[in-house]
Amino acid sequence: MVQLSFIKTACINSMKKVQQVAKFSRNKNLLTGKTNVTQRQERQHASRFYCRTGFATKVAAILALSSSGLFFGHYASAFYDTNSQNRTQNHTLVLEMTPAMCLFYPSRTQMRQCQEGYRVTVEALDLGYNCVSSTRPVLSPVQEKVVHRIMPDDTFIRQAWRRYGECSPYNASEYFRLVTRYTSELKLPAELTQNGQYLVDKNVFKQKLKRLNPNKGINKITFDCQQAGQSILTKIEICYADDNRNFCSKTVDSCPQQITIWGNNG
Repeated sequence: MVQLSFIKTACINSMKKVQQVAKFSRNKNLLTGKTNVTQRQERQHASRFYCRTGFATKVAAILALSSSGLFFGHYASAFYDTNSQNRTQNHTLVLEMTPAMCLFYPSRTQMRQCQEGYRVTVEALDLGYNCVSSTRPVLSPVQEKVVHRIMPDDTFIRQAWRRYGECSPYNASEYFRLVTRYTSELKLPAELTQNGQYLVDKNVFKQKLKRLNPNKGINKITFDCQQAGQSILTKIEICYADDNRNFCSKTVDSCPQQITIWGNNG
């Protein structure tokens, strides 16, 4: 559920500040006639609020822009592109089989998840938005500690936020709260949590995963495998049903019928 936080004091103050600048610029226009210059300044000031703050302040900036006649145009398309038209699918939790990923990607061997023997880690929660960002998610020390339990490396935290979270209606804290909630509610088969190497039937294993998670709204499970003399499971994508936009990615999994779950001592 989208948590619209524009009722918070900080966001209200931001809105007032943007509106004050807009009012000052309009009054200055009437006195000097320098319409183009002051309108550009007004756009630039509101743009700084739009680009560097959360969803609530974006709304505040939009309210100020609309009152000054500047919203309908560039900022209208920017807001709607990032919050509605860009949404492509339902929420999808992407899990990595850590021992297998450490096997196939030697550059990761010094990362915490490889060094400390994690079995499964979270790559991202895809909310269905296609973000392009270079911002860093800001989390409290307590929340950062919680997120590190499922996403041990900061590189993946930044990548998840920049690709899937930054242009969604959520701020960083809300996005990673969602990631944590989906992960904590998911029950995994023993083959994914215990050390060792397992040969499983793909369809049987998918059904087992669904049986462990009844009433969780799981709509589609997709496996990704890589070859090393055998088909080794590297990723699991779990797409959840959505009453409003009930569709998942049409990606076909890359695994044959028999797959290997690679363990830390496999």
